[in-house]
Amino acid sequence: QVIVSAGGFVAFPVIWAGKLLSAKIIIHQLDLKPTLSNKLVQRLADKITVTFEKSLADFPQNKTILVGSLVRAEAEAKASANHALTEQKNILILGGGAGALSLNQLIIRTLDFLPSDLTVNHVTGKNKKIEHQLKQNYHQFDLLIGDYYEKLAKADLIITRAGLSTLLELSRMAKPAIIIPLEKSHQEKNALYFSEKNAGLYLKQSALTPKILADKINALLNNPS
Repeated sequence: QVIVSAGGFVAFPVIWAGKLLSAKIIIHQLDLKPTLSNKLVQRLADKITVTFEKSLADFPQNKTILVGSLVRAEAEAKASANHALTEQKNILILGGGAGALSLNQLIIRTLDFLPSDLTVNHVTGKNKKIEHQLKQNYHQFDLLIGDYYEKLAKADLIITRAGLSTLLELSRMAKPAIIIPLEKSHQEKNALYFSEKNAGLYLKQSALTPKILADKINALLNNPS
């Protein structure tokens, strides 16, 4: 009776078929930039929900509702829990759901410029691990499943792409973050928005060297405020 879509391209034919069969249609606009699928089916939607207030202007006013952030229950629980950070500083690197090979390579080259006692937990993505000389306190993972939110909660600093679900969780958990979006994609708008709200430090990957990134990491770790 009801079809709910978050804007993926595969939803386009499903929504058209559903409308022909008299289903009610709800579409949700997660990112700041409207997805092509949502733009194409907005006339068919009975209700449209959006994450950001500025997105209200992108869709028909008579059926668009601001609902705000959608955050997983696990992240909400971790945000509410009182996790004491360990004495030894640690950072967590996230390359997005599929990983990010170019970001992984940059991180490996950055390790030499980081303090030797800094623990680095690096989620590379499946089949995207990087060969490296064994370094103390550096750990690679294809994925984090069971203890993802545990590591998130205990990290002093997160380095991440700019997928919106991740940024919303980091914001909810009040985690300091360096945001390195995939360039020439909708992620740049996400990164800019969160940077303007002082919810993360936005860095362009094309302008980064290992030394520049290490300097930014060290500056943040040495400046808790």
